[in-house]
Amino acid sequence: MNTAMAEQQKDIQNTVHHLDRNFVQLDKRVSVLEERSQSQARSIQHIHEDVRANNQLVTDLSKKIDKNREEDQKTQIKSQRWLIATLVGVVISITLMILQSTL
Repeated sequence: MNTAMAEQQKDIQNTVHHLDRNFVQLDKRVSVLEERSQSQARSIQHIHEDVRANNQLVTDLSKKIDKNREEDQKTQIKSQRWLIATLVGVVISITLMILQSTL
């Protein structure tokens, strides 16, 4: 009976030792996974920050493009007005020349 109890005790100790060793290995694996997860979280955070910065740059660029477009339109309108004024002046001059020559 003592030998049976001794073997049972030894089996229990082996099982506990085996479980303890597996627990340590699992604990190491969990630690590694936690570290990887934290590293990925930091990487994702950096990506989000970069995306926000890029969105701000795109917004700023869009505003500058709109401003330049408005300025170009104003300049174009001024140029067209000067061209029309010049053409009207030329037409009036030609009309006056024709009228003077016919009189």
